[in-house]
Amino acid sequence: MPHSKEIVCLHLTWDTEFFGQKIGLIRCYTHAEQSQIALVLDKFRQDKFDLVYVMLEGETLLDESFCKQFGGQLVDIKYIFGRSIEPKSPLPKESNVLDYTGDGTELHELAYAAGWCSRYKNDNHFSQEVFERFYRTWIANSLNGNMADGVYIINGENGTPKGFATLKISNEEASIGLIAVDADSRGKGIGKKLINHMVGVAQQRGCKRMSVATQKHNKDAVAFYKSCDMSLIESCSIYHFWLDKED
Repeated sequence: MPHSKEIVCLHLTWDTEFFGQKIGLIRCYTHAEQSQIALVLDKFRQDKFDLVYVMLEGETLLDESFCKQFGGQLVDIKYIFGRSIEPKSPLPKESNVLDYTGDGTELHELAYAAGWCSRYKNDNHFSQEVFERFYRTWIANSLNGNMADGVYIINGENGTPKGFATLKISNEEASIGLIAVDADSRGKGIGKKLINHMVGVAQQRGCKRMSVATQKHNKDAVAFYKSCDMSLIESCSIYHFWLDKED
């Protein structure tokens, strides 16, 4: 697919293989006219793509009539929160936060909870089985080092994880991939302990910034990250266009 500095078009091979659908991406880094996006969607349609993710900078919304023409729906307004990490005296890591060493099975339900507002949950073209398989794969790829450098847990009295988080470090950037707390354990500071621990880990690794993605409509997560001294640094509207597929 051709692309420019303003619009990048890709064939997403991992997504295509995982979901069993031919999937592409249109990412608009600056404002793009709907007519421009339509031309690219037509090209994807001609090339027999099933699904195209369209990612628009900021909280940009497309016309309903345009979406209907190409089988599109708004599935997420992604918010990215971030904070700086000062290279001062080392921050203490939480003593009851542990490095996870299991096979991931006991984290699966927490992972599903982490994704309850995700676009793979909101888009009813994806079944519950596919949604769950996606998050199980995310856990597996975090544990094998492909998607995370650390997986951390806080256990309950019975030794079962009540909260967990994954952290990826790249150069001076630390990013939280998944974070979730068991429904019965929320409001007890587990999430903040996980965040504080990962800030300490990131600081020791020489990171200057930490970020995490969530959804605008996930009000609890938005409030939580703000309470952890994080600020909104980026937003992105995400559409799924199912080409030639009836709802």
